[in-house]
Amino acid sequence: MSDRILVVAAHPDDEALGMGGTIARLAGEGAEVMVAFMTCGAYSEAEMVWRPDSTLTGAGPAPAPWAGPCKLGATATRWSGILADNALDGGLRLHLAQKVERWIGEWAPAAVYTHSPADCNIDHRLTFEAVLAATRPTPGCLIKALYSFEVPSATEWAFGTFGNFGGNLFVMLPPAALAAKLKALECYGDQMKPTPHPRSEAGVRVLAAWRGAMVGVEAAEAFELVRWVR
Repeated sequence: MSDRILVVAAHPDDEALGMGGTIARLAGEGAEVMVAFMTCGAYSEAEMVWRPDSTLTGAGPAPAPWAGPCKLGATATRWSGILADNALDGGLRLHLAQKVERWIGEWAPAAVYTHSPADCNIDHRLTFEAVLAATRPTPGCLIKALYSFEVPSATEWAFGTFGNFGGNLFVMLPPAALAAKLKALECYGDQMKPTPHPRSEAGVRVLAAWRGAMVGVEAAEAFELVRWVR
């Protein structure tokens, strides 16, 4: 597996909900992970750049917009804050794909992770389409693997309208990786809901346990393999 990974998420918190444990595990194994957000969330109206340093990753707190990726061990975060939440359909599809192409050109990842197209959130679906367009396997393309992830309270709530997220690749989460995921989700405040909401701590734990049980481990995150070149 390459040491360079790109995660493209529609909103802040999607990266933690969808694959926070996997980011933490990959980072712990030495991978360099960039997390890139397509929308501004509630934090910014302009593109910003953050790289963790000893202050942010040590005892001092990270600034709120970057706290989630920081707690997961991300090497770098990119924030394209031109469009607001649930507004990606207001932009040109080409413009969205070009944003992803810029991040790919900067980071040169061998693997890219993004949303599932089988999702009730339009920003999630459009992010997938932008990533799919930006990662076209043209001659010389460095990207060898493309994966999609599920987001609780978004993917399952499509109820098959846009297809079904099956999960055909699973990443086992050691206890430390699951703990890092939950810590990252604490950074997103009111985005987390009380039980029995799927985006509650209990819901996140249950999903991790269920995905783990599907493949005979204590906890896991599920992905769909879109494309893999070996």
